[in-house]
Amino acid sequence: MLVKVGESRQDTRTAGTYNSVTIAVNMIAAAANTALSVSDFKPEQLQVKVILKRNGATEYLLNDNFRLLGTFNALENGLNELINGEDLAIASAGIKANKLRFATLQFGTVRLNPGDELTCEVTPALNMFGAAVNSSESFVDFDFNPCVDYEAALFYTKAQVVTANTTSESFNLGNNVTKVMLLNFDKDNLYEQVVNTLAITSDKYDQQLTFNKLVTRRNLNFPNHRPARYGAVPPTQSVFRLLDMYPQSFIIYNGENDHTDLSNARLDISFNGSNNNVSQNYVVYRYFKGTQEQMLKALQRQQKHMGENMAALPKA
Repeated sequence: MLVKVGESRQDTRTAGTYNSVTIAVNMIAAAANTALSVSDFKPEQLQVKVILKRNGATEYLLNDNFRLLGTFNALENGLNELINGEDLAIASAGIKANKLRFATLQFGTVRLNPGDELTCEVTPALNMFGAAVNSSESFVDFDFNPCVDYEAALFYTKAQVVTANTTSESFNLGNNVTKVMLLNFDKDNLYEQVVNTLAITSDKYDQQLTFNKLVTRRNLNFPNHRPARYGAVPPTQSVFRLLDMYPQSFIIYNGENDHTDLSNARLDISFNGSNNNVSQNYVVYRYFKGTQEQMLKALQRQQKHMGENMAALPKA
């Protein structure tokens, strides 16, 4: 589904099983031989909603801007594609630059039953692109991603902005929390320290971290993070990585890899108030709500498919 700036379009599905939506921003330069920069696209001006209508109720699984949702989903893998993008055409004499910036937004597995409607609504603001971009030719492409899985609950992503200049703030995250991040968007270094300390408490997981511990524990959250990159084309030798993008964004808790969640979760953070700027720091987290009926149906489908797979195997 394609949408231009100033428009709002919806893609609705009534059958199938889906777990995410991919948002791709296709930027075409206004003039030839002019490179496109990071600042030529303002992801906070792109609004994304994923809405499930079921049994007379409306559930907003995702409902925020692309900067928040994209970073939350891409911080572990895909942040470079979100921020710097992929070059489809390099600016040169007579050639307009064409850049694709994208991320896949997860919302958990949704299996659509008769009468259900799953809708993705994308709204790019008129000021989403900078002057170097041809807004009339550029567009946003978005699409649901099908999956083979079982719906045991509905997952929601929520963001809370940190109060500017505050030195301490508490966030009650609630129950069934699977992932928690602190996202910072205005620091490109580690010396303008935003967080002093933080503590997360819950029914089964408690941890207190200083800023230094947040930095040193970063590798625990990025097991597949490449420690080096190539410095020549074609690559001849590896070189040390430069500073991470969004270096003061941290994963505080991630239970999604081992399928664990927290209840009665609370986050208390101490900030360096002078570095805590307006609308630049957010606590973002994912949680789920489910019923016994959802869980039972998921188990039944899983057992049914397991039985079918076993029946297809040759007998000894």
